[in-house]
Amino acid sequence: MPFDIRMYAGFAGQAGRLAAVRQELESLLRSVAGLRRFRLLETSEGLAIVTEGEDRAACEECASRAERWMAERLPGLSDYRPLTARGDVIADVRGGQAKSVTRTD
Repeated sequence: MPFDIRMYAGFAGQAGRLAAVRQELESLLRSVAGLRRFRLLETSEGLAIVTEGEDRAACEECASRAERWMAERLPGLSDYRPLTARGDVIADVRGGQAKSVTRTD
């Protein structure tokens, strides 16, 4: 399963502005075909988004929608390029149970 992580350093203290209207983001992302999981995180440096999809296209579409949504609410993000990491999930542990992940490459 592909994943995408994008880190937005320099935006510490801004998470509250996004959390107050997060239902908009959740509604915007629900219609992305192939979305498995999306998380918007507050970090000590600012913000991060983590996307997991059935395919790379789902990750890219989710991240793109989220970035546009965030830029509308935090104008400083409009020209910002986040630190980005992409790859494939090789282990998935939830609630103390490990789930086997099969690579498809």
